[in-house]
Amino acid sequence: GDHVALWMTNRPEWLQVFYAVGKIGACIVPLNTRYRSDDLAYTIIDSQAEVLVVIDRSGPVDYAHLLAGARNKIDAAGHLRHVVMLSESEPATNEGCVSWTDFLAGADGINDTALADQAAAVDPDDLLMLVYTSGTTGNPKGVMHSHLPLRNVRERALLLGHTRNDLHLNYLPLFHIYALSEISLMAVWTGGCQVLYDAFDADLVLDDVEGL
Repeated sequence: GDHVALWMTNRPEWLQVFYAVGKIGACIVPLNTRYRSDDLAYTIIDSQAEVLVVIDRSGPVDYAHLLAGARNKIDAAGHLRHVVMLSESEPATNEGCVSWTDFLAGADGINDTALADQAAAVDPDDLLMLVYTSGTTGNPKGVMHSHLPLRNVRERALLLGHTRNDLHLNYLPLFHIYALSEISLMAVWTGGCQVLYDAFDADLVLDDVEGL
């Protein structure tokens, strides 16, 4: 039932957190990587997220700095309890944040039986995702998704004829529902292969397509 906000660009860790959160019955809150401090504070507070998993930097964007600019508002709301920061300079991290290395090390203290019991207790009607709209004409609105739409993804995969022989080039942002449902989840459902891009690079995508 805990809400876990995820603020990072396309990386394998994004998907690892997504599946882990869903498996234990928590709710993932994907955050737009174009957010700035005010947007971040608003969605963290509105979603009542207890945990934030964030990357420290991607290219010129300093997410650690943007987070620091939002902390006063977020901390005043009193919901956020833990911040996990993935840094290219692991294990170094910001004050008040848990490094990705230490976060993973915490798994050593988790009992496999207890984990299996928690996964077995997840109800398909439970909240899996709280996805925020763009907020173009006002504040972003949280859209609730249970586990049940996973069946719709599988149905669309069958209708589209996707198989394990397909290769999906995913340069769309994972915080957007299309990249997650129609590419990442569809590849898993069908056994296909997904090539995950950190950000859109036309030359890189074209090189990969030509190499197929």
